[in-house]
Amino acid sequence: MYTYQEFLKEVVRELSKVVGGEYCIQIEKIPKNNGVFLDGLVVSREEGKIEPIIYLESYYEKYQKDGNLQEVMREILDIYKEHKETPEIDVEELCDFKKLEKKVVFKLINAKANQEYLEHIPYVPWLDLAIVFYLMLEETRFGQMTAVIHNNHMRAWRTSVEELYQLAMENTPYLLPVEIKSMDDIMREMIKASNGDHEEMELEDLLEPSLDAPPLYVITNKNGWNGAAAILTGTALKEFADIQNTDLIILPSSVHESLLIPCEEGLDYKELNHMVTHINQTEVLVEERLSNHVYRYCRDDDKVYMLDYQGNLRR
Repeated sequence: MYTYQEFLKEVVRELSKVVGGEYCIQIEKIPKNNGVFLDGLVVSREEGKIEPIIYLESYYEKYQKDGNLQEVMREILDIYKEHKETPEIDVEELCDFKKLEKKVVFKLINAKANQEYLEHIPYVPWLDLAIVFYLMLEETRFGQMTAVIHNNHMRAWRTSVEELYQLAMENTPYLLPVEIKSMDDIMREMIKASNGDHEEMELEDLLEPSLDAPPLYVITNKNGWNGAAAILTGTALKEFADIQNTDLIILPSSVHESLLIPCEEGLDYKELNHMVTHINQTEVLVEERLSNHVYRYCRDDDKVYMLDYQGNLRR
């Protein structure tokens, strides 16, 4: 069985046979969230063109599991052929900021875990997190193409962090509308999707709640990607808190979503902190972790605060 480095070389060799010598094929280390770097397969033909990237770690894991290199290679080649049909983005088109203003949105990442990364990108500190900015580009059948905004982009556009922040605050609610669903509704959707013949009564039996468990809600955006930033979007938290008629406890489950719990007497904040930390360490990919802290949205001043283990606000 190939080692990982041998596998990467084999991918480049096999793909070279398919695309020919007029293309440049490279494996590049792509920086991701929380200091993680992933190996991305980049196939380019002309300078000045932005090409989709195929990340290879998951394909090596599949190869390790199945031991079938040819099958994995076929999958990679199929993905490459499909990506060839993706519209190319000319770098020159990214130079005119007036054409990009409506595409600026934001996401949340952990500040401490991304200290080095934050040296190269514009951001706004927020609690223990950082609000960072990216462009919503072409949407294809493979998903949404995006591009993180770096300091050199900001200088070339002659814009500022403050302007990016204002644009993102305006654009994000429109381009990435907030979605809040109860955990029960999400579980019902998942069960129905996998068991189409379940009767409603059977679903109710499967979802019978514990009397001691507080109601859980998931907040994200319509794409479910970088959706934790939905807690900053528009008036979503205020409107939901008004419906619940109470403050909200926010559990950051990943960069893609957060959990909301209506605030009530008897919540064990120490246990909630431990739960968030444990889930991050055991269930969430490193590059998708957001924070180990628990937050509270206060209706009185329409703000989010970090909580200590006793549930006190860290002002």
